[in-house]
Amino acid sequence: MAIHNNGAKTIERRWDEMTAELGGEEPDIMTFIDVMHTNLKTGVKDKKAQSLTETAMAKVAQIASQRQAQEEEPLTQAEINAVVLEEIPKIKGRRFGVATLRDKRNTSSYKSTNVAHEDQLRNEIQTMKKDQIEKHA
Repeated sequence: MAIHNNGAKTIERRWDEMTAELGGEEPDIMTFIDVMHTNLKTGVKDKKAQSLTETAMAKVAQIASQRQAQEEEPLTQAEINAVVLEEIPKIKGRRFGVATLRDKRNTSSYKSTNVAHEDQLRNEIQTMKKDQIEKHA
């Protein structure tokens, strides 16, 4: 099966396949984007996808480092996914690499268990952005 940005249906189908392969656990979004945006024949990765995942990985590493310095718990996969989603801009209601998948999948049980973590991560990201602006000023 050639998987390469063939629309929201393919994204949802592949997400379900990867979730099943992981025994019901959702895959990490960076890996998912990487899989979806790598040409199966040549192995060449989409430059936009690569750029987005590198930016998201840097943000995750920064937050993880701050947590470690403050002797807090490490980031969970759900928290990492939330950071990645924060870094992927929405264009016309869709996020590059995941389309509308994550927005549709945010069920009430997911929201109730992760909303506090996501809020905390958003606050951490906003604080880091303010700190960076102050440093450059």
